[in-house]
Amino acid sequence: MPGELTWRVPSLSLADEAIELFVDRARLARPEFGVTAADVDMVGEICARLDGLPLGIELAAAAVRVMSLSEILDGLRHRFRLLTDGTPTASQRRKTLGTSVDWSHTLLTEPERVLFRRLAVFNGGFDLEAARAVCADDDLHQHQVLDLLTRLVDKSLVVAEPAGDRTRFRMLETVRHYALAKLRDYGPDAGEADAMRARHRDHYARLAALLDSPGEKRDQRQIEQVEIEIDNLRAAFAWSRETGETDRALELTSSLQPLWLTRGRIQEGLAWFDAVLTDHDMSAVAAVVRGRALADKAALDASRSVHDNLDQAQQAVAIARKLNDRALLARGLTACGAISSYSADAARPYLAEALDIARELGDRWRLTQILTWQAYGAFYAGDPVAARASSQEGLDLAEAIGDQFHARSCRWTLGLAQLMEGDVPDAIAQFRAVTADADAAHDVLFRWGSRLALSQALAFRGDTGAARVAATASLAAAADLWPYNEGFSYAVLATAAVAAGDVAAAAEASEAARQRLSVQGQLAGANTNPMAEVALARGDLITAGRWADQEVAASAAGTWPGH
Repeated sequence: MPGELTWRVPSLSLADEAIELFVDRARLARPEFGVTAADVDMVGEICARLDGLPLGIELAAAAVRVMSLSEILDGLRHRFRLLTDGTPTASQRRKTLGTSVDWSHTLLTEPERVLFRRLAVFNGGFDLEAARAVCADDDLHQHQVLDLLTRLVDKSLVVAEPAGDRTRFRMLETVRHYALAKLRDYGPDAGEADAMRARHRDHYARLAALLDSPGEKRDQRQIEQVEIEIDNLRAAFAWSRETGETDRALELTSSLQPLWLTRGRIQEGLAWFDAVLTDHDMSAVAAVVRGRALADKAALDASRSVHDNLDQAQQAVAIARKLNDRALLARGLTACGAISSYSADAARPYLAEALDIARELGDRWRLTQILTWQAYGAFYAGDPVAARASSQEGLDLAEAIGDQFHARSCRWTLGLAQLMEGDVPDAIAQFRAVTADADAAHDVLFRWGSRLALSQALAFRGDTGAARVAATASLAAAADLWPYNEGFSYAVLATAAVAAGDVAAAAEASEAARQRLSVQGQLAGANTNPMAEVALARGDLITAGRWADQEVAASAAGTWPGH
Protein backbone atom coordinates (compact mmCIF):
# COMPACT_ATOMS: atom_id res chain seq x y z
CA MET A 1 0.00 0.00 0.00
CA PRO A 2 1.28 3.53 -0.74
CA GLY A 3 2.76 5.12 2.35
CA GLU A 4 2.77 1.84 4.28
CA LEU A 5 5.85 1.04 6.34
CA THR A 6 6.78 -2.62 6.17
CA TRP A 7 8.94 -4.21 8.86
CA ARG A 8 10.19 -7.51 7.51
CA VAL A 9 10.65 -10.15 10.20
CA PRO A 10 13.75 -12.16 9.26
CA SER A 11 13.59 -15.91 8.83
CA LEU A 12 15.14 -17.90 11.64
CA SER A 13 18.27 -19.97 11.32
CA LEU A 14 17.15 -23.45 10.30
CA ALA A 15 20.06 -24.99 12.20
CA ASP A 16 18.89 -23.96 15.66
CA GLU A 17 16.55 -20.96 16.13
CA ALA A 18 13.71 -22.30 14.01
CA ILE A 19 13.81 -25.71 15.68
CA GLU A 20 13.97 -24.14 19.14
CA LEU A 21 10.92 -22.00 18.36
CA PHE A 22 9.01 -25.03 17.06
CA VAL A 23 9.78 -27.06 20.19
CA ASP A 24 8.96 -24.15 22.50
CA ARG A 25 5.56 -23.51 20.87
CA ALA A 26 4.81 -27.22 20.59
CA ARG A 27 5.29 -27.61 24.36
CA LEU A 28 2.79 -24.81 24.95
CA ALA A 29 0.27 -26.88 23.00
CA ARG A 30 1.34 -30.24 24.47
CA PRO A 31 3.54 -29.95 27.60
CA GLU A 32 4.93 -33.48 27.27
CA PHE A 33 6.15 -32.89 23.72
CA GLY A 34 9.77 -33.80 23.11
CA VAL A 35 12.09 -34.24 20.13
CA THR A 36 14.17 -37.37 19.80
CA ALA A 37 17.29 -37.61 17.68
CA ALA A 38 15.17 -39.31 15.02
CA ASP A 39 12.70 -36.39 15.04
CA VAL A 40 15.23 -33.62 14.49
CA ASP A 41 15.40 -34.08 10.73
CA MET A 42 11.61 -34.10 10.48
CA VAL A 43 11.28 -30.88 12.52
CA GLY A 44 14.04 -29.37 10.44
CA GLU A 45 12.16 -30.17 7.21
CA ILE A 46 8.95 -28.70 8.64
CA CYS A 47 10.78 -25.45 9.44
CA ALA A 48 12.51 -25.49 6.05
CA ARG A 49 9.20 -25.85 4.22
CA LEU A 50 8.02 -22.81 6.17
CA ASP A 51 11.16 -20.88 5.14
CA GLY A 52 12.03 -20.38 8.80
CA LEU A 53 9.18 -17.86 9.15
CA PRO A 54 8.16 -17.47 12.84
CA LEU A 55 4.41 -17.20 12.18
CA GLY A 56 4.34 -20.32 10.03
CA ILE A 57 6.40 -22.24 12.57
CA GLU A 58 4.07 -21.23 15.41
CA LEU A 59 1.01 -22.33 13.46
CA ALA A 60 2.58 -25.67 12.59
CA ALA A 61 3.82 -26.26 16.16
CA ALA A 62 0.35 -25.64 17.59
CA ALA A 63 -0.89 -28.65 15.59
CA VAL A 64 1.11 -31.16 17.69
CA ARG A 65 -1.85 -31.22 20.05
CA VAL A 66 -3.76 -33.34 17.51
CA MET A 67 -1.18 -34.48 14.94
CA SER A 68 2.12 -36.33 14.82
CA LEU A 69 5.21 -34.74 13.28
CA SER A 70 4.89 -36.95 10.19
CA GLU A 71 1.25 -35.89 9.77
CA ILE A 72 2.23 -32.23 10.06
CA LEU A 73 4.93 -32.69 7.44
CA ASP A 74 2.59 -34.56 5.10
CA GLY A 75 0.02 -31.82 5.52
CA LEU A 76 2.53 -29.15 4.57
CA ARG A 77 3.66 -31.09 1.51
CA HIS A 78 0.04 -31.49 0.44
CA ARG A 79 -0.76 -27.82 0.97
CA PHE A 80 2.19 -26.71 -1.13
CA ARG A 81 0.86 -28.75 -4.04
CA LEU A 82 -2.59 -27.21 -3.64
CA LEU A 83 -1.31 -23.65 -3.30
CA THR A 84 -3.41 -21.45 -5.56
CA ASP A 85 -1.39 -18.23 -5.35
CA GLY A 86 1.03 -19.17 -8.09
CA THR A 87 1.35 -15.83 -9.84
CA PRO A 88 4.92 -15.05 -10.88
CA THR A 89 4.92 -11.85 -8.81
CA ALA A 90 3.75 -13.43 -5.54
CA SER A 91 6.63 -13.61 -3.08
CA GLN A 92 7.73 -16.95 -1.68
CA ARG A 93 7.23 -15.60 1.83
CA ARG A 94 3.58 -14.81 1.13
CA LYS A 95 3.09 -18.24 -0.44
CA THR A 96 4.60 -19.93 2.58
CA LEU A 97 2.52 -17.99 5.10
CA GLY A 98 -0.61 -18.44 3.04
CA THR A 99 0.05 -22.15 2.93
CA SER A 100 0.58 -22.47 6.69
CA VAL A 101 -2.51 -20.43 7.56
CA ASP A 102 -4.60 -22.31 5.01
CA TRP A 103 -3.39 -25.60 6.35
CA SER A 104 -4.10 -24.57 9.96
CA HIS A 105 -7.59 -23.54 8.90
CA THR A 106 -8.35 -27.03 7.60
CA LEU A 107 -7.62 -28.43 11.06
CA LEU A 108 -10.31 -26.30 12.73
CA THR A 109 -13.69 -27.63 13.72
CA GLU A 110 -16.66 -26.03 12.01
CA PRO A 111 -17.58 -23.82 15.03
CA GLU A 112 -13.94 -22.70 15.23
CA ARG A 113 -14.01 -21.79 11.53
CA VAL A 114 -17.18 -19.76 12.01
CA LEU A 115 -15.70 -17.71 14.84
CA PHE A 116 -12.34 -17.44 13.06
CA ARG A 117 -13.76 -15.78 9.95
CA ARG A 118 -16.16 -13.57 11.91
CA LEU A 119 -13.34 -12.18 14.05
CA ALA A 120 -11.88 -10.68 10.88
CA VAL A 121 -14.32 -7.74 11.13
CA PHE A 122 -12.36 -6.34 14.07
CA ASN A 123 -9.66 -3.76 13.45
CA GLY A 124 -6.85 -3.21 15.93
CA GLY A 125 -8.02 -5.88 18.36
CA PHE A 126 -11.07 -6.66 20.49
CA ASP A 127 -12.11 -7.93 23.91
CA LEU A 128 -14.25 -10.89 24.90
CA GLU A 129 -17.37 -8.76 25.33
CA ALA A 130 -17.04 -7.45 21.77
CA ALA A 131 -16.44 -10.95 20.36
CA ARG A 132 -19.60 -12.19 22.03
CA ALA A 133 -21.68 -9.17 20.99
CA VAL A 134 -20.59 -9.22 17.36
CA CYS A 135 -19.93 -12.86 16.50
CA ALA A 136 -22.58 -14.78 18.44
CA ASP A 137 -25.96 -15.56 16.91
CA ASP A 138 -28.42 -18.44 16.67
CA ASP A 139 -25.75 -20.65 15.09
CA LEU A 140 -22.90 -19.64 17.43
CA HIS A 141 -24.09 -19.07 20.98
CA GLN A 142 -22.49 -16.57 23.33
CA HIS A 143 -21.50 -19.22 25.86
CA GLN A 144 -19.42 -20.94 23.16
CA VAL A 145 -17.31 -17.91 22.26
CA LEU A 146 -14.80 -18.06 25.11
CA ASP A 147 -14.03 -21.73 24.59
CA LEU A 148 -13.68 -21.34 20.82
CA LEU A 149 -11.58 -18.19 21.20
CA THR A 150 -9.28 -20.02 23.61
CA ARG A 151 -8.80 -22.78 21.06
CA LEU A 152 -7.91 -20.26 18.35
CA VAL A 153 -5.35 -18.72 20.70
CA ASP A 154 -3.91 -22.18 21.43
CA LYS A 155 -3.54 -22.72 17.69
CA SER A 156 -1.75 -19.37 17.22
CA LEU A 157 -4.49 -18.01 14.97
CA VAL A 158 -5.41 -15.34 17.53
CA VAL A 159 -3.07 -13.51 19.89
CA ALA A 160 -4.11 -12.80 23.50
CA GLU A 161 -2.46 -9.86 25.27
CA PRO A 162 -2.96 -8.34 28.74
CA ALA A 163 -4.28 -4.76 28.67
CA GLY A 164 -4.59 -3.40 32.19
CA ASP A 165 -7.26 -5.38 34.01
CA ARG A 166 -8.60 -6.89 30.78
CA THR A 167 -7.38 -9.17 28.01
CA ARG A 168 -7.37 -8.02 24.40
CA PHE A 169 -7.24 -10.29 21.41
CA ARG A 170 -6.04 -9.64 17.90
CA MET A 171 -5.17 -11.42 14.69
CA LEU A 172 -1.86 -10.89 12.98
CA GLU A 173 -2.54 -9.05 9.75
CA THR A 174 -1.58 -12.02 7.57
CA VAL A 175 -4.06 -14.18 9.43
CA ARG A 176 -6.75 -11.49 9.49
CA HIS A 177 -6.59 -10.97 5.74
CA TYR A 178 -6.99 -14.71 5.25
CA ALA A 179 -9.97 -14.81 7.64
CA LEU A 180 -11.52 -11.79 5.93
CA ALA A 181 -11.30 -13.56 2.57
CA LYS A 182 -13.03 -16.56 4.12
CA LEU A 183 -15.77 -14.31 5.52
CA ARG A 184 -16.34 -12.69 2.14
CA ASP A 185 -16.30 -16.03 0.31
CA TYR A 186 -18.58 -17.84 2.72
CA GLY A 187 -22.21 -17.89 1.68
CA PRO A 188 -22.26 -14.61 -0.27
CA ASP A 189 -26.00 -15.03 -0.77
CA ALA A 190 -26.51 -15.37 2.97
CA GLY A 191 -24.80 -12.03 3.59
CA GLU A 192 -22.76 -13.12 6.60
CA ALA A 193 -20.03 -10.54 5.95
CA ASP A 194 -22.54 -7.69 5.78
CA ALA A 195 -24.31 -8.94 8.89
CA MET A 196 -21.06 -9.11 10.84
CA ARG A 197 -20.01 -5.61 9.79
CA ALA A 198 -23.42 -4.25 10.75
CA ARG A 199 -23.26 -5.96 14.16
CA HIS A 200 -19.71 -4.67 14.57
CA ARG A 201 -20.88 -1.14 13.81
CA ASP A 202 -23.80 -1.39 16.21
CA HIS A 203 -21.61 -2.66 19.05
CA TYR A 204 -19.10 0.17 18.80
CA ALA A 205 -21.86 2.74 18.28
CA ARG A 206 -23.30 1.63 21.64
CA LEU A 207 -19.88 1.96 23.22
CA ALA A 208 -19.46 5.49 21.83
CA ALA A 209 -22.96 6.50 22.93
CA LEU A 210 -21.94 6.01 26.57
CA LEU A 211 -19.66 9.04 26.23
CA ASP A 212 -22.55 11.21 25.14
CA SER A 213 -25.23 10.31 27.69
CA PRO A 214 -26.30 13.26 29.88
CA GLY A 215 -25.32 12.65 33.47
CA GLU A 216 -22.83 9.91 32.59
CA LYS A 217 -19.47 10.26 34.26
CA ARG A 218 -16.82 10.82 31.61
CA ASP A 219 -13.60 10.18 33.46
CA GLN A 220 -10.24 9.86 31.81
CA ARG A 221 -10.25 6.09 31.97
CA GLN A 222 -13.58 5.77 30.17
CA ILE A 223 -12.41 8.02 27.35
CA GLU A 224 -9.11 6.13 27.14
CA GLN A 225 -11.01 2.83 26.86
CA VAL A 226 -13.01 4.21 23.94
CA GLU A 227 -9.83 5.54 22.34
CA ILE A 228 -8.33 2.03 22.43
CA GLU A 229 -11.07 1.08 19.99
CA ILE A 230 -10.36 3.91 17.53
CA ASP A 231 -9.60 1.51 14.67
CA ASN A 232 -12.87 -0.32 15.25
CA LEU A 233 -14.71 3.01 15.48
CA ARG A 234 -13.20 4.09 12.17
CA ALA A 235 -14.36 0.84 10.60
CA ALA A 236 -17.86 1.38 12.03
CA PHE A 237 -17.96 4.89 10.58
CA ALA A 238 -16.74 3.65 7.20
CA TRP A 239 -19.41 0.95 7.10
CA SER A 240 -22.17 3.47 7.86
CA ARG A 241 -20.99 5.64 4.98
CA GLU A 242 -20.55 2.66 2.67
CA THR A 243 -24.14 1.56 3.28
CA GLY A 244 -25.51 5.09 2.99
CA GLU A 245 -26.64 5.21 6.63
CA THR A 246 -25.94 8.90 7.10
CA ASP A 247 -27.86 9.14 10.37
CA ARG A 248 -25.76 6.37 11.90
CA ALA A 249 -22.51 7.95 10.71
CA LEU A 250 -23.44 11.33 12.22
CA GLU A 251 -24.71 9.79 15.46
CA LEU A 252 -21.41 7.97 15.92
CA THR A 253 -19.38 11.10 15.15
CA SER A 254 -21.36 13.24 17.60
CA SER A 255 -21.19 10.59 20.33
CA LEU A 256 -17.39 10.76 20.14
CA GLN A 257 -17.32 14.52 20.80
CA PRO A 258 -15.64 14.08 24.23
CA LEU A 259 -12.96 11.97 22.55
CA TRP A 260 -12.36 14.50 19.77
CA LEU A 261 -12.12 17.39 22.25
CA THR A 262 -10.08 15.85 25.02
CA ARG A 263 -7.63 13.52 23.32
CA GLY A 264 -6.14 15.78 20.66
CA ARG A 265 -8.32 14.36 17.87
CA ILE A 266 -10.10 17.55 16.81
CA GLN A 267 -8.86 17.26 13.25
CA GLU A 268 -10.14 13.71 12.89
CA GLY A 269 -13.52 14.66 14.35
CA LEU A 270 -13.86 17.53 11.89
CA ALA A 271 -12.86 15.24 9.04
CA TRP A 272 -15.63 12.81 9.98
CA PHE A 273 -18.22 15.59 10.15
CA ASP A 274 -17.06 17.10 6.86
CA ALA A 275 -17.10 13.71 5.12
CA VAL A 276 -20.80 13.34 5.86
CA LEU A 277 -22.11 16.90 5.99
CA THR A 278 -20.56 17.89 2.67
CA ASP A 279 -21.07 14.65 0.75
CA HIS A 280 -24.64 13.75 1.61
CA ASP A 281 -28.13 15.18 1.30
CA MET A 282 -29.10 16.26 4.82
CA SER A 283 -32.81 16.57 4.04
CA ALA A 284 -33.37 12.88 4.77
CA VAL A 285 -31.44 12.98 8.07
CA ALA A 286 -33.48 13.13 11.29
CA ALA A 287 -33.65 16.70 12.57
CA VAL A 288 -32.22 15.89 16.00
CA VAL A 289 -29.24 14.07 14.45
CA ARG A 290 -28.60 16.95 12.06
CA GLY A 291 -28.86 19.47 14.90
CA ARG A 292 -26.37 17.60 17.06
CA ALA A 293 -23.92 17.32 14.19
CA LEU A 294 -24.13 21.02 13.34
CA ALA A 295 -23.64 22.02 16.97
CA ASP A 296 -20.77 19.62 17.55
CA LYS A 297 -18.90 20.55 14.40
CA ALA A 298 -19.21 24.25 15.34
CA ALA A 299 -17.93 23.47 18.86
CA LEU A 300 -14.90 21.65 17.44
CA ASP A 301 -14.19 24.63 15.20
CA ALA A 302 -14.42 26.96 18.20
CA SER A 303 -11.92 24.84 20.11
CA ARG A 304 -9.40 25.48 17.34
CA SER A 305 -10.19 29.23 17.26
CA VAL A 306 -12.31 29.20 14.11
CA HIS A 307 -15.25 31.53 14.68
CA ASP A 308 -16.87 32.05 11.29
CA ASN A 309 -19.54 29.36 11.42
CA LEU A 310 -22.01 30.78 13.92
CA ASP A 311 -24.78 30.06 11.43
CA GLN A 312 -24.32 26.28 11.84
CA ALA A 313 -24.68 26.50 15.60
CA GLN A 314 -27.68 28.79 15.24
CA GLN A 315 -29.29 26.24 12.93
CA ALA A 316 -28.85 23.67 15.70
CA VAL A 317 -30.53 26.04 18.19
CA ALA A 318 -33.44 26.60 15.80
CA ILE A 319 -33.90 22.84 15.34
CA ALA A 320 -33.81 22.30 19.11
CA ARG A 321 -36.43 24.97 19.78
CA LYS A 322 -38.69 23.53 17.09
CA LEU A 323 -38.35 20.03 18.57
CA ASN A 324 -38.53 21.34 22.15
CA ASP A 325 -35.40 19.29 22.83
CA ARG A 326 -33.74 20.79 25.90
CA ALA A 327 -30.57 18.69 25.69
CA LEU A 328 -30.03 19.64 22.05
CA LEU A 329 -30.78 23.28 22.91
CA ALA A 330 -28.03 23.28 25.55
CA ARG A 331 -25.70 21.72 23.02
CA GLY A 332 -26.46 24.30 20.34
CA LEU A 333 -26.34 27.27 22.71
CA THR A 334 -22.98 26.12 24.08
CA ALA A 335 -21.62 25.97 20.54
CA CYS A 336 -22.96 29.48 19.83
CA GLY A 337 -21.34 30.79 23.01
CA ALA A 338 -18.04 29.09 22.20
CA ILE A 339 -17.95 30.58 18.71
CA SER A 340 -18.83 34.03 20.08
CA SER A 341 -16.51 33.84 23.08
CA TYR A 342 -14.17 36.58 21.77
CA SER A 343 -17.07 39.02 22.00
CA ALA A 344 -18.42 38.96 25.54
CA ASP A 345 -21.66 40.74 24.75
CA ALA A 346 -22.47 38.30 21.95
CA ALA A 347 -21.53 35.18 23.94
CA ARG A 348 -23.20 36.09 27.23
CA PRO A 349 -26.89 35.36 26.40
CA TYR A 350 -26.03 32.05 24.70
CA LEU A 351 -23.96 30.79 27.61
CA ALA A 352 -26.35 32.04 30.28
CA GLU A 353 -29.29 30.14 28.77
CA ALA A 354 -27.15 27.05 28.17
CA LEU A 355 -25.97 27.17 31.79
CA ASP A 356 -29.53 27.19 33.13
CA ILE A 357 -30.55 24.26 30.94
CA ALA A 358 -27.47 22.20 31.84
CA ARG A 359 -28.18 22.72 35.54
CA GLU A 360 -31.80 21.76 34.98
CA LEU A 361 -30.83 18.55 33.14
CA GLY A 362 -28.05 17.66 35.54
CA ASP A 363 -25.61 17.39 32.63
CA ARG A 364 -22.44 18.08 34.55
CA TRP A 365 -20.10 17.46 31.62
CA ARG A 366 -21.95 20.06 29.52
CA LEU A 367 -21.89 22.38 32.54
CA THR A 368 -18.10 22.23 32.84
CA GLN A 369 -17.85 22.97 29.12
CA ILE A 370 -20.12 26.02 29.43
CA LEU A 371 -18.26 27.35 32.47
CA THR A 372 -14.99 27.00 30.57
CA TRP A 373 -16.26 29.14 27.69
CA GLN A 374 -17.85 31.58 30.13
CA ALA A 375 -14.48 32.05 31.85
CA TYR A 376 -12.76 32.40 28.50
CA GLY A 377 -15.23 35.07 27.41
CA ALA A 378 -14.83 36.95 30.69
CA PHE A 379 -11.07 36.99 30.18
CA TYR A 380 -11.44 38.46 26.72
CA ALA A 381 -13.91 41.01 28.11
CA GLY A 382 -11.24 42.09 30.59
CA ASP A 383 -13.24 40.89 33.61
CA PRO A 384 -10.87 38.84 35.78
CA VAL A 385 -13.37 38.59 38.65
CA ALA A 386 -15.97 36.86 36.48
CA ALA A 387 -13.27 34.77 34.81
CA ARG A 388 -12.00 33.58 38.19
CA ALA A 389 -15.51 32.74 39.45
CA SER A 390 -16.45 30.67 36.38
CA SER A 391 -13.04 29.00 36.31
CA GLN A 392 -13.20 27.96 39.95
CA GLU A 393 -16.74 26.58 39.69
CA GLY A 394 -15.86 24.72 36.51
CA LEU A 395 -12.66 23.36 38.05
CA ASP A 396 -14.43 22.06 41.16
CA LEU A 397 -17.11 20.39 39.06
CA ALA A 398 -14.67 18.90 36.54
CA GLU A 399 -12.56 17.38 39.30
CA ALA A 400 -15.68 16.00 40.98
CA ILE A 401 -16.74 14.09 37.84
CA GLY A 402 -13.22 13.11 36.76
CA ASP A 403 -13.20 15.36 33.68
CA GLN A 404 -9.49 16.03 33.48
CA PHE A 405 -9.64 17.92 30.19
CA HIS A 406 -12.02 20.61 31.41
CA ALA A 407 -10.19 20.70 34.74
CA ARG A 408 -7.08 21.67 32.75
CA SER A 409 -9.11 24.15 30.77
CA CYS A 410 -10.47 25.81 33.90
CA ARG A 411 -7.04 25.92 35.56
CA TRP A 412 -5.76 27.58 32.40
CA THR A 413 -8.46 30.29 32.42
CA LEU A 414 -7.91 30.68 36.17
CA GLY A 415 -4.26 31.38 35.41
CA LEU A 416 -5.30 33.97 32.81
CA ALA A 417 -7.50 35.68 35.41
CA GLN A 418 -4.63 35.71 37.90
CA LEU A 419 -2.36 37.19 35.24
CA MET A 420 -4.85 39.98 34.56
CA GLU A 421 -5.03 40.73 38.28
CA GLY A 422 -1.25 41.01 38.47
CA ASP A 423 -0.82 37.82 40.43
CA VAL A 424 2.01 36.68 38.18
CA PRO A 425 3.63 34.08 40.49
CA ASP A 426 0.36 32.18 40.98
CA ALA A 427 -0.40 32.41 37.27
CA ILE A 428 3.00 30.92 36.44
CA ALA A 429 2.42 28.11 38.93
CA GLN A 430 -1.01 27.46 37.40
CA PHE A 431 0.33 27.29 33.84
CA ARG A 432 3.18 25.00 34.86
CA ALA A 433 0.71 22.63 36.52
CA VAL A 434 -1.44 22.57 33.39
CA THR A 435 1.67 21.93 31.28
CA ALA A 436 2.68 18.91 33.35
CA ASP A 437 -0.85 17.53 33.35
CA ALA A 438 -1.31 18.04 29.60
CA ASP A 439 1.99 16.33 28.85
CA ALA A 440 1.00 13.32 30.97
CA ALA A 441 -2.42 13.10 29.28
CA HIS A 442 -1.04 13.59 25.74
CA ASP A 443 -3.39 16.56 25.41
CA VAL A 444 -2.00 18.37 22.35
CA LEU A 445 -4.28 21.39 22.73
CA PHE A 446 -3.18 22.33 26.25
CA ARG A 447 0.35 21.09 25.73
CA TRP A 448 0.48 24.04 23.35
CA GLY A 449 -1.82 26.52 25.14
CA SER A 450 -0.28 26.14 28.58
CA ARG A 451 3.21 26.91 27.27
CA LEU A 452 1.85 29.84 25.30
CA ALA A 453 0.36 31.43 28.41
CA LEU A 454 3.41 30.48 30.51
CA SER A 455 5.68 32.34 28.11
CA GLN A 456 3.64 35.53 28.47
CA ALA A 457 3.56 35.26 32.25
CA LEU A 458 7.33 34.71 32.43
CA ALA A 459 7.93 37.68 30.12
CA PHE A 460 5.79 39.87 32.38
CA ARG A 461 7.91 38.78 35.34
CA GLY A 462 11.06 39.68 33.44
CA ASP A 463 12.33 36.12 33.16
CA THR A 464 13.02 36.53 29.45
CA GLY A 465 15.19 33.46 29.01
CA ALA A 466 12.56 31.13 30.41
CA ALA A 467 9.87 33.00 28.45
CA ARG A 468 11.68 32.33 25.17
CA VAL A 469 12.15 28.67 26.08
CA ALA A 470 8.41 28.31 26.82
CA ALA A 471 7.48 30.14 23.61
CA THR A 472 9.76 27.90 21.56
CA ALA A 473 8.24 24.84 23.24
CA SER A 474 4.74 26.07 22.42
CA LEU A 475 5.84 26.51 18.81
CA ALA A 476 7.00 22.88 18.73
CA ALA A 477 3.70 21.74 20.24
CA ALA A 478 1.77 23.78 17.65
CA ALA A 479 3.15 21.48 14.94
CA ASP A 480 0.43 19.01 15.95
CA LEU A 481 -2.28 21.64 15.48
CA TRP A 482 -2.85 24.34 12.84
CA PRO A 483 -0.76 27.12 11.26
CA TYR A 484 -2.49 29.86 13.24
CA ASN A 485 -1.54 28.06 16.48
CA GLU A 486 2.02 28.56 15.30
CA GLY A 487 1.08 32.19 14.70
CA PHE A 488 0.09 32.65 18.35
CA SER A 489 3.35 31.00 19.41
CA TYR A 490 5.39 33.30 17.20
CA ALA A 491 3.50 36.25 18.73
CA VAL A 492 4.50 35.34 22.30
CA LEU A 493 8.02 34.57 21.07
CA ALA A 494 8.13 38.12 19.71
CA THR A 495 6.95 39.47 23.06
CA ALA A 496 9.65 37.51 24.89
CA ALA A 497 12.31 38.69 22.42
CA VAL A 498 11.28 42.34 22.87
CA ALA A 499 11.43 41.92 26.64
CA ALA A 500 14.95 40.53 26.21
CA GLY A 501 15.95 43.47 24.02
CA ASP A 502 16.47 41.29 20.93
CA VAL A 503 14.65 43.51 18.44
CA ALA A 504 15.78 41.63 15.35
CA ALA A 505 14.49 38.30 16.66
CA ALA A 506 11.28 40.00 17.79
CA ALA A 507 10.70 41.49 14.33
CA GLU A 508 11.30 38.11 12.66
CA ALA A 509 8.92 36.31 15.02
CA SER A 510 6.30 39.03 14.72
CA GLU A 511 6.33 38.82 10.92
CA ALA A 512 6.02 35.03 11.09
CA ALA A 513 3.02 35.47 13.39
CA ARG A 514 1.41 38.00 11.07
CA GLN A 515 1.72 35.68 8.07
CA ARG A 516 0.08 32.75 9.89
CA LEU A 517 -2.66 34.74 11.58
CA SER A 518 -3.68 37.07 8.75
CA VAL A 519 -5.56 34.30 6.93
CA GLN A 520 -7.90 34.04 9.93
CA GLY A 521 -9.00 37.68 9.86
CA GLN A 522 -9.72 38.68 13.44
CA LEU A 523 -7.06 36.31 14.80
CA ALA A 524 -4.42 38.67 13.41
CA GLY A 525 -5.40 41.02 16.24
CA ALA A 526 -3.58 38.77 18.68
CA ASN A 527 -0.36 39.90 17.09
CA THR A 528 -0.91 43.67 17.24
CA ASN A 529 0.80 44.17 20.58
CA PRO A 530 4.07 42.48 19.59
CA MET A 531 4.18 44.48 16.36
CA ALA A 532 3.59 47.72 18.24
CA GLU A 533 6.31 46.84 20.71
CA VAL A 534 8.75 45.95 17.93
CA ALA A 535 8.09 49.27 16.18
CA LEU A 536 8.52 51.14 19.47
CA ALA A 537 11.80 49.34 20.18
CA ARG A 538 13.02 50.45 16.75
CA GLY A 539 12.05 54.04 17.48
CA ASP A 540 9.31 54.06 14.82
CA LEU A 541 6.70 55.93 16.84
CA ILE A 542 4.27 56.44 13.96
CA THR A 543 4.02 52.71 13.17
CA ALA A 544 3.87 51.85 16.86
CA GLY A 545 1.04 54.30 17.31
CA ARG A 546 -0.88 52.84 14.39
CA TRP A 547 -0.66 49.32 15.76
CA ALA A 548 -1.55 50.52 19.26
CA ASP A 549 -4.65 52.32 17.91
CA GLN A 550 -5.76 49.11 16.23
CA GLU A 551 -5.35 47.23 19.49
CA VAL A 552 -7.37 49.82 21.40
CA ALA A 553 -10.12 49.65 18.79
CA ALA A 554 -10.23 45.86 18.97
CA SER A 555 -10.39 45.94 22.77
CA ALA A 556 -13.15 48.56 22.73
CA ALA A 557 -15.17 46.33 20.41
CA GLY A 558 -14.89 43.52 22.93
CA THR A 559 -13.09 41.34 20.43
CA TRP A 560 -9.56 41.15 21.89
CA PRO A 561 -8.19 42.13 25.27
CA GLY A 562 -5.23 44.38 25.80
CA HIS A 563 -2.07 42.46 26.62
